[in-house]
Amino acid sequence: MGAGKSIGGRRLARRLGCGFVDTDLLLQKRAGCSIAQIFRRDGEPAFRAAEHELICELIASSGSSSVVISTGGGLPCHLDSMERMRAAGVTIYLQLPKEKLVERLDSGRPNDRRPMLSGLSRKALADRISAHLQEREPVYKRASMIVDAQEFESQRIDSVAQMIEALPKSI
Repeated sequence: MGAGKSIGGRRLARRLGCGFVDTDLLLQKRAGCSIAQIFRRDGEPAFRAAEHELICELIASSGSSSVVISTGGGLPCHLDSMERMRAAGVTIYLQLPKEKLVERLDSGRPNDRRPMLSGLSRKALADRISAHLQEREPVYKRASMIVDAQEFESQRIDSVAQMIEALPKSI
C-alpha cells in the first residue's frame, strides 16, 4: 500500500505500449462496491480468494499479450499467486522504506479506501506497516525486479521500462 503501483503501473503500461489492469479497481467494479465494503461484507479471506481467482483469470486471458497488472499489496502473498505471476511474466517489487510509506499513507484523512488502515493513529499505522513488511517482504523479494518506488514514480520510469525490455523473455 502506498508504493505507487497504480500510478506507476499506468505510466509503465503507456511507456511499454500495452494494456493496464488494476486488480483493486476491477474487483470493486465486479462487486459494485469499494474494497472496504467488500472487507466488511465478505471478510478478508473471501477478498483474498477473489483476488487469487482474478489474478489466475488475468494470467490465463492475457495469453501472449503484454499487460501491466497492478495488484493489491496482499495479493502476491496468498496461495500461489506470486509463483503464478512469476511464471507468466516479469514481476516488480516497488520498494519503499517504512518511514516513506507511513508518510504517504498518513495524510491526515481517514483511510476509507484501505480497510486494513482505517482509524489507525500514526504510531499504529507505522506498527501495521512494519508488520506487513516483515510478513510480506520475503514474498515481494522473489519478484523478478526490485525497484526503488521513488524512481518508479519519477521521470525515470523510462529507465525501468528499458530494464524490463532488456530482461530475457524466459524470466
